[in-house]
Amino acid sequence: MAEAFLQAVQFVIQALQQIEQIMISHFARPRHFKLIGVWIVVLLTIGGAAYGQPGEITQIIERGPLENPDGIATDVSGNVYVTGFASDNVFKITPGGSITKIMGPEGDGTGNALDAPRGIATDGSGNVFVAGFGSDNAFKITPGGTITQIIGPQGAGVGNALDGPRGIATDGSGNVFVAGFASDNAFKITPGGTITRIIGTGGDGAGNTLDFPVGIATDVSGNVFVTGSGSNNVFKITAGSATATEEADSGIPTWYALHGNYPNPFNPTTTIQIELPETAVVKLAVYDVLGHVVLRLESGRVPAGRHRYVVDASMLPSGVYLYRLETKAFSQSRRMMLLK
Repeated sequence: MAEAFLQAVQFVIQALQQIEQIMISHFARPRHFKLIGVWIVVLLTIGGAAYGQPGEITQIIERGPLENPDGIATDVSGNVYVTGFASDNVFKITPGGSITKIMGPEGDGTGNALDAPRGIATDGSGNVFVAGFGSDNAFKITPGGTITQIIGPQGAGVGNALDGPRGIATDGSGNVFVAGFASDNAFKITPGGTITRIIGTGGDGAGNTLDFPVGIATDVSGNVFVTGSGSNNVFKITAGSATATEEADSGIPTWYALHGNYPNPFNPTTTIQIELPETAVVKLAVYDVLGHVVLRLESGRVPAGRHRYVVDASMLPSGVYLYRLETKAFSQSRRMMLLK
């Protein structure tokens, strides 16, 4: 509507210019008419400023193929993206008002469907990310329209499933973060596709649990923030702690163990292995020499077995660090050295 108004103003200016030429050809003192024309244009311009001033409310998409809109996001080009929770689709609205469906219930078209999408986010490269609440997955949509599932119901693997994802966010390094509402956890997906659980139902491991996480966000320093709607709290996951990956080996150990990291010294990654004879609530973290937690590798229930954590300490300075495994029945600490 504002564009139409500007077109009308241009039309009036052109008409006044034509009238001016007529007056010049018939009268000796045309400046009076010039002055009148200037004031008309000024008044119209003032009116136009009021017409399109901040606070104007405009509907940009209406019900039709879109039902129960839930998530909404924007990109650096001024486009708006909306998820249709009940219609299982996603729409793009350009600054000019063009509406395009960029994803439907078929998902990526290879058997990974989209059901009840909720969270949506964008990155600086124009990619769009969508969380499928009903299909327990998340997708990436490139500017060219290619759709890829980046995480599925299996989450990060053994004991780390994704159920009912709600919130989704990105950071400046191309990582994507997803909050599992029904599974009480959150995941990090790297640009290379590595999936890591960065927080579980154990929360911070100090008695503050995570229950029904909904919102998830990042800051410029790479920290991640997660809201627990059921536990009425908010957690901060410091940069670096989200870079541990977990693998499970076959076979059940006979007792608990915390192995020495390898390599040691290291720069910037090293591997820590733990052994659990039974499913246990585990706290595994890295501490500085003053006893402050600098990386939180595990906090929650972990199934019995041998588990390896590949720790990325690229955000930490060189020095000596301690890593500690704690369960109800066992605790042990070991030392490692980061040399850059």
